[in-house]
Amino acid sequence: MNNDRIFLFVIAVLALVYAMGSAYGFFLKRTRSTLTEGTVYSIWMPGPENTRFRNSKWAKIAYKAGGKQYISYNRIQVPMSAEAGTKVTVRYDALHPDMLYSFSWKKIGIALAVAAVSLAAGLLVY
Repeated sequence: MNNDRIFLFVIAVLALVYAMGSAYGFFLKRTRSTLTEGTVYSIWMPGPENTRFRNSKWAKIAYKAGGKQYISYNRIQVPMSAEAGTKVTVRYDALHPDMLYSFSWKKIGIALAVAAVSLAAGLLVY
């Protein structure tokens, strides 16, 4: 087995583990989490604001849970078009209402596709 093949198999395994871990976390926590609508409270971007390529927006969200107003303890990723005041649907922990969850079936699907492509490429590499 050559180095290229090993590298592709490692990528496939890592992507599969990520997808399985995310799906497991979703199924484990879906019974103790609740959906609500919130408002973007503050935004943070890891890169310069004028850089759109390879950048992301992370926001703290203000929302109501159990009749009380909360501002999330953690940040979740929001669309690049989001600004303070934008309405978003969030999932929060019913036991710790200030904690948000950010599960994405799209990320799980992409990780599974990366695993499949890497596995197929690893099997085809001579």
